[in-house]
Amino acid sequence: MRSSLPAKRTGVALAACLVALALGAAPAAGADRAAPWFGSGKPKLIPFGKPHTEGARASRREAPFIRHLYRGFLNREPSGDEVRGWQRVLGEQAGATEVIRSFMESDEYFIRQIYLGLLRREPDPSGMESFTRALRAGGSRADVIETILASEEFGRLMR
Repeated sequence: MRSSLPAKRTGVALAACLVALALGAAPAAGADRAAPWFGSGKPKLIPFGKPHTEGARASRREAPFIRHLYRGFLNREPSGDEVRGWQRVLGEQAGATEVIRSFMESDEYFIRQIYLGLLRREPDPSGMESFTRALRAGGSRADVIETILASEEFGRLMR
């Protein structure tokens, strides 16, 4: 069934909604003190401590949380270096809320959400690399959206 709105107008409205979702809302006060972890069983909160005070116990709790973020936000497994890097950030510089915000504000997450919302699929490696490179070279997120809206693939989906 065809929409009564022209395809470009519908696409722009959808893109605007996706951008708003990708930027997220501000978290509640005090939310950085604990992070949700949805392993087996009931959801529970795992408080994060600084590794220099809790040692290996904090690292064991942080690694599953970080892997969970990669799977949930980026649909991929993190490398060992990525896990260790985020463990250092959690231990020294930021709480769980800031780390989650970093994931949601990342170019990788933005590109993935635009692909899912507009093209109804995961980004292919070459598209992810191309758009990431463009953003790092100073391109805007609006440029990414406009490029996808102008693509042949999006045009086929809107027919």
